[in-house]
Amino acid sequence: MEGIQFNDNEEVFKQSAPAESQGIVALVQKWGWAKDKRQANYILLGIAAIAIMATAFLLFGGSSKTSVSQLPPDAYSGIPAR
Repeated sequence: MEGIQFNDNEEVFKQSAPAESQGIVALVQKWGWAKDKRQANYILLGIAAIAIMATAFLLFGGSSKTSVSQLPPDAYSGIPAR
């Protein structure tokens, strides 16, 4: 291992430019809904929460449930038998 020299004076690491937003975050910023990446992420988080609540509402509630026994007798006439 003789003959190896280290240059302590040389800077090896360079600062990189901040990463630009990509994908949906960039679209939210382009549309003017958010000024920076952090705001865009909060907006997208809110949209996701609203979508989850709407899905839960549609799946678990919001409509009256009609059982088969409550259907009128003539409703069965249009259903083909096997």
